[in-house]
Amino acid sequence: MLGRGLLLLLLASPAVAAKESPHLQVAGGRWLQLAAPPPILLDEEVRQYLDSGLTTTFAFAVEGRGGIEGGAQVEVRYHLWDEVYRAASLEADGSVRRWELPSLEELQSWWRDLRLKVLDRNAVPTSSPELRITLDVIPFSAQEEADTERWLSDSLARAAGADRRGSTDATDEGTGGIGQVLNTLLATSIRRRAVTSYRWSLEVPRREEPPGEAP
Repeated sequence: MLGRGLLLLLLASPAVAAKESPHLQVAGGRWLQLAAPPPILLDEEVRQYLDSGLTTTFAFAVEGRGGIEGGAQVEVRYHLWDEVYRAASLEADGSVRRWELPSLEELQSWWRDLRLKVLDRNAVPTSSPELRITLDVIPFSAQEEADTERWLSDSLARAAGADRRGSTDATDEGTGGIGQVLNTLLATSIRRRAVTSYRWSLEVPRREEPPGEAP
């Protein structure tokens, strides 16, 4: 799988990792901002999901010593009717931003220049010089997954009602009713997982000293 191959390459080769890794910077004197994400939109597998017309979620998770946690989320969806990519971000400071990008080239340029607030700099002690960053690529947004799970629950409830009304011989493991619904849905993997993951250890930039307090 191309995405996993790229992950292994990033982990195995320091030169490639240094070239492709994002970095952290301080934004507004307070927030740690993830900058220069690697060009994963060029990954063939990721491209297939982007062009499917369903939402692809890019979930950034940040972890550090002492239980430090942060992150951000980006969702991208290609609207087939309008022939545009629509993107939205939710960042650690609670801000939501939205974009409309008319071509794949502009989407890739937008991604390259993307900056995401992922953690309050004040939450990071001086004893934690590095943070672990994980990026999971997840086809299907959380909202779509929730809608699908509600549909699954309703379908099973209707199947259970039909079984009770129609036959006392129907069982969960039989060829009809609930058993058939459940087996079919499990086979199609309703609950989606990350198809590709990337991981980095990034240096935390120094906390900016207020004027007059620098050593």
